Amino acid sequence: SSELGAVRQSEGEQRLKALIASLEKMLDEQSKQLERWQALPRSDASNDDASKVPPLRAAWIDNHRRLVDASERLERDWMDSSAIQFALQRITRATQEAIAAAADQPAETVRRVEQTIGQIEDLLKALSPSLPPADAAESATQEGPEPPSQPQEDRPPDRPFGLAELKVIQGLQVEVNRRTEELEMQRVRRGAWSEKQRREVDLLTEDQQSILRMLQELLQVMDSDRSGR
Repeated sequence: SSELGAVRQSEGEQRLKALIASLEKMLDEQSKQLERWQALPRSDASNDDASKVPPLRAAWIDNHRRLVDASERLERDWMDSSAIQFALQRITRATQEAIAAAADQPAETVRRVEQTIGQIEDLLKALSPSLPPADAAESATQEGPEPPSQPQEDRPPDRPFGLAELKVIQGLQVEVNRRTEELEMQRVRRGAWSEKQRREVDLLTEDQQSILRMLQELLQVMDSDRSGR
């Protein structure tokens, strides 16, 4: 019914708001972490053993591990959305790789943290437009839900964040395309990929397969929701 659909839509919007708030906090913390990392000495650490890492660097690693824990909790919260969960998994992966590089690969650490920041920004960009303006949401709470401006078929009640998921998938595809083009340009310039680049190409291939699968699954769910009403 339309009343049930409005309730589910409201619940979906509240979940998205909570996710956006968490991502904004994570983005702020990652940006501060990058500043802290750039201020750290690069001298005497040779591995990720906290007993051998200078105190400032050990604190940076510890803070970053807490960020991994936070993103993993978000992944579990969004198990019902493979697209959003996958985007969060990529954020977790980049953060973990920053930790792994922190001991003796300063340039790689910076790249991984910047990659994490970019992925959070991309996810926020995809999710934020999916929510109604604050004044419209407040008005709907006080006066009851307004008639949708788009046909109801475009907002299936059983998938209140379906549009957000589609935007997330689109953003993931743009990022995979961008990085694939960068790697191909490097291959053309150097004549071959390094072993590290080849591993990244393999990961991008897996990401591309996952994106296509998620898109197909999401479209099937949304089509099923429409035909079931």
